[in-house]
Amino acid sequence: MDLWISYPTIRIQRLNSAGGQAAQSDDNAESLTIQAATALFEAYPDRKAVKLFAYCRAATGQLEMTQAPAYEIAVKTGIQEAVPFVLGGQMGGEPAMALLLLGSLLNEQRTRALLCCTHSLNTPLSGDEPLQSDAVAAALLVSFQADLVPRLHVLGVSSSQVDLTGHQILRDVDQALTAAARQGRPGKQITWGIMPSAMPSLLAESVRQLLPDTRWFVREKDRASHYGCTDTLVSLGHLLRTELVKPGEHGILWFAGQYGALGCAYVVVES
Repeated sequence: MDLWISYPTIRIQRLNSAGGQAAQSDDNAESLTIQAATALFEAYPDRKAVKLFAYCRAATGQLEMTQAPAYEIAVKTGIQEAVPFVLGGQMGGEPAMALLLLGSLLNEQRTRALLCCTHSLNTPLSGDEPLQSDAVAAALLVSFQADLVPRLHVLGVSSSQVDLTGHQILRDVDQALTAAARQGRPGKQITWGIMPSAMPSLLAESVRQLLPDTRWFVREKDRASHYGCTDTLVSLGHLLRTELVKPGEHGILWFAGQYGALGCAYVVVES
């Protein structure tokens, strides 16, 4: 696989509702998605080049998907010519699936896609405190060509379901890692990586065991928050604003969802 992705733009909004009633953050999440995509197009203004639109969406609590959210976002961000599709329900693994699908759909005629991820989360706080409602959005461009600056080169992606009982988890994680890495540059050391903040402990332990020399990045801001399908991209956005990763260093991005959904992307920072 050879795809290139832009640095992600991130938007986070935190609301509190009085009386213990869950704030309905669907509208906030989709509004933030439009904001994130609009900010992205300020850096990459050629909207007509975007022929596909992948929208990853996860929600918890008493939230329902609004009518045709991908079409609404496409209209409000000016990419009506793009063919949209929506992925959801995994609570974390969707971006890896989106990259796999885009990798098979992009070509010389359809060279660029928009990938947006949205997470709406209602979390009960301790005691009688109000519910905390987080809306998070991430947007990035995916290209068939190395024409995004700055960019990451996606060398390989895998998406699978692992056994969370512990009996075969190391084998399953190893197979997921191997499936992504073998598409890329065999023998290159994976020097850095990101795991989602709520990755199951058995999965995280297996990943660390398989990659003992990898530097694992933990974001300083909102470290305790779980942002579902946007979580790894939020951390990636934080990381790329630092100098902790140098061009040419190979890394691994992990995405974990419910019921053992596991994805990873083997990447290298090019510029």
